[in-house]
Amino acid sequence: IHLKMLKREGGTWQPFMADMTVDVCKFFKNRQSYFIPNMIYSILSPFTSVNHTCPYLAGSRIRLWNWTPNEMSKLPLSQGEYAIHSAWSTNNVVVMTINGSVLFNT
Repeated sequence: IHLKMLKREGGTWQPFMADMTVDVCKFFKNRQSYFIPNMIYSILSPFTSVNHTCPYLAGSRIRLWNWTPNEMSKLPLSQGEYAIHSAWSTNNVVVMTINGSVLFNT
C-alpha cells in the first residue's frame, strides 16, 4: 500500500505526517515496527475484517462495520481538513485506490 496523508493549509494540500509504502504482509508480521500504519490500524481494527497475515486471496473483502467519523478523535490531529490517498498494489500493479478527506473539528 502506498499511503499519503495531506492537510489543507492556505488553500492547497500539503504533505502531512506520512508518505510511505508499506508491505501489508510484513506489517501484519510485525505491526509494532510501523508506527503510523499501526496507529491507523489500531483505530480501524475493531471495525474491519482485515485482521490476519498473508496471504489475502482473490475475492477477499475489506469492510468497515459501524465505523463513524467520531473515531477520528483518537488521532493526534489539530483542527483542519485532512486527506488520505492510498494505492493498493499486488505484483507491482495498482489494483485499487482509496482516497478521501475529512474536516476535523476538535
